[in-house]
Amino acid sequence: MRYLIGLAMVCLIGGCATSPVKEIDKQLPELQFSKSEVYVLDTSKLIDPDAPNFIMMVMDKNGLRAATDTETPTHIMMLQEDLVKVEAMIDVKNAYQDIANSQATLINIERDKVDALKEMLQLERQSRILERNLRLGVEDILKQERKDHRLDNILNRATLIAIGLGGVAIAAL
Repeated sequence: MRYLIGLAMVCLIGGCATSPVKEIDKQLPELQFSKSEVYVLDTSKLIDPDAPNFIMMVMDKNGLRAATDTETPTHIMMLQEDLVKVEAMIDVKNAYQDIANSQATLINIERDKVDALKEMLQLERQSRILERNLRLGVEDILKQERKDHRLDNILNRATLIAIGLGGVAIAAL
């Protein structure tokens, strides 16, 4: 019986002992992003037209005639085929202008994304600093609480031991 009471006292005292607070710090899962594909502009549909052939003409008293290499032309003539070439050149120029405008818009969007990511990183850093400060504050408060209640814990244990010893003394009589 005495051993049973002694065992009960040891279990009671051991159960009342405070255990240290474990710091809970969960690992964050790793973020994995898929790499975006590199955009390549498809200009195969834009056919580079041949340069048009201009016919240099000079105005004479007899009318228009073809200019020689040494003469300064006064008029320029084109065949219908060459007008089609000029029209194709204008279409290609307009297509490249549209592409340039679209690329300028995309570049501005990418710059906005980079600015947003910079702002997000700054906010993330500030939140981590705030979390660290709050965690340190809580740990300091916990240390102070433990310090304040240490005497209470010692008195409670002493009282429990005295009650146990009194119970053993009563049982022994």
